[in-house]
Amino acid sequence: MRRCTLSSLAVFAVVIVMTVSAQAAELQWSGGVTLTESSDQSGIFSRIEVCRSGQVIGCWFSTSGVLPQVFPGPDIMVYGDFPGISRIEEVVLSPDHGITKWPAKLCKGKGYTVKTPPAYPGGYSLEWGVSSKDKHNRLTLVIIPINWSSQRRSAAANHLMVQEAPLGWEQMSDQQLFAFLRGFVPAWATPDPSVVAQMQMMQPVQIPALEPTPTPAPATEQAKEDPPQRPIEQPVTLVLLYGKSRQIVSAGLDMSKIEPGTVIRFRRDGQLILDACVQTISDNRVVCRASSRNAIQNGDSISIIQGGN
Repeated sequence: MRRCTLSSLAVFAVVIVMTVSAQAAELQWSGGVTLTESSDQSGIFSRIEVCRSGQVIGCWFSTSGVLPQVFPGPDIMVYGDFPGISRIEEVVLSPDHGITKWPAKLCKGKGYTVKTPPAYPGGYSLEWGVSSKDKHNRLTLVIIPINWSSQRRSAAANHLMVQEAPLGWEQMSDQQLFAFLRGFVPAWATPDPSVVAQMQMMQPVQIPALEPTPTPAPATEQAKEDPPQRPIEQPVTLVLLYGKSRQIVSAGLDMSKIEPGTVIRFRRDGQLILDACVQTISDNRVVCRASSRNAIQNGDSISIIQGGN
């Protein structure tokens, strides 16, 4: 029985060897290497705040596409936003392509922040440098997967224009300082001109009511007398002289009644203050000789006495 089993196994092995030998010519062995690198979509954006004594005056955003223009004096705070970049190791801001590096600090609620030192007037290019380990790499050798991480450096630049500081900017208000910034949005709420224009257009238009046309009165035999015309008064500068003292008063008088020798009387609450006798007249300037040194006040009544009577 044992001999029969051994003989059967030997025959089965011979058959397998013959089958493999017959197909060996068509069987090919090969190895492959697959290298994959993947990373999330990322971007770099900037924000600039101009501050004085910790109070924000205006903000600028790189997405607005407007050139920011500032002047030395107020603090200039630059903020960086790096969506899609994870495991950031270092962030710097450079105005000269890496020769000068200002390290950025991570502040809560603001992100990466850099306070730029005072700059001379001119044009600058502020370039962000970001070093991170957010690239995920995968190497597949035959059937053995191997994973590792590599470092990536990302960069983006924004242009900045620094102008001469206006004279006396230290005494200006925040609103006056904002008038010298270009491309910035004010920190205080202001109405949108387009919205204000829409609100004005939506208001109903008031059409004035038509007044009835007056009917002409029938002609009468006796013509009505015209009402007396009110004298035309014009501003006059009165120079009142008393001894060596002089008092200048502005008043409205009918110049057709003023001539040398005319007396101008001033009263206050019915009481006589002084009389002034006209001496010379030059355009709207009348020089008078006063009867006393009493001061004239606003509200005093003025009357003209012809001939000094």
